[in-house]
Amino acid sequence: MDTLLWYAIAELLLSIHISFSNLLVLWVYIRSKHVRTVTNTYIFSLALTDFLAGALGIPLTVVSVMTRKPRTFYGCLFVHLILCILCTISTFHMLAIAIDKYVTICCRDRIFSSR
Repeated sequence: MDTLLWYAIAELLLSIHISFSNLLVLWVYIRSKHVRTVTNTYIFSLALTDFLAGALGIPLTVVSVMTRKPRTFYGCLFVHLILCILCTISTFHMLAIAIDKYVTICCRDRIFSSR
């Protein structure tokens, strides 16, 4: 088979897996009130961004590569900009989670000490 077809199949399977797994995280956060902590809010936001990347960004990129459309510069820029923006937002969410964990672990005495 054509290499482009294998690429499309792999990307679409990855997209389905990303969308489904992040949808489960979103569903648990929405349904369960006891998991709504500050850290889990960061994870919810990350899952929402990753869900959008899996449901919108990857399929748009696959369609763009397979059909070689959009043929205009701005159409191509728009399709790839969506995926780049979603991936950048996802990276910043992971940074926020890491900072939250760092502050929780290293600055615990300062946060919970009485003055």
